[in-house]
Amino acid sequence: MDSEIDNYLNDNKSLVIAPAGHGKTTLLTKCILRLHMSKNILILTHTHAGIASIKQKMSKEHIPLKNVCISTITGFAQHIAILFYGKNILEKQEDKKYFNDIQEKVLRIISLNGVLNIIKRTYSVIFVDEYQDCSIIQHKIIEKISSVMPTHLLGDPLQTIIRFNDEPVDFSKHLNNFKEY
Repeated sequence: MDSEIDNYLNDNKSLVIAPAGHGKTTLLTKCILRLHMSKNILILTHTHAGIASIKQKMSKEHIPLKNVCISTITGFAQHIAILFYGKNILEKQEDKKYFNDIQEKVLRIISLNGVLNIIKRTYSVIFVDEYQDCSIIQHKIIEKISSVMPTHLLGDPLQTIIRFNDEPVDFSKHLNNFKEY
């Protein structure tokens, strides 16, 4: 198992597909234990319950959170948008298209090489849990970030629970450049 984890981590673009209850979040924790990074590790998921689950498993393993940033994908995108557009961007949160608009703006922002370099200098690696719940725009954001840093995805296309206004990510169509484990 340790050699499989090492192989997964050594690939710049890797994907674990496993059904519910087969330990994807536990695997994520084991990966964090194996990494000894001087820069921060970015972990993205979709819900605050997912964040809590990751933090709980990390706490059980006594993994300090000081070098680990755990966020929802939309929260991470919103943070970047606030840095560029200011806090007044928060005023439209009640609009149904707010988060999609934010993510579209962030995709344009991170398409700038300077911004990608800042992300690369801030984080050493990115993990995305519950990847099956990504929208296409979220996938495009992750894909853009994966062009400059190791990116490790975890998910199961049969577990999709979150539906967005646009088409959900299709593992067989959108993740061909990720090595499957």
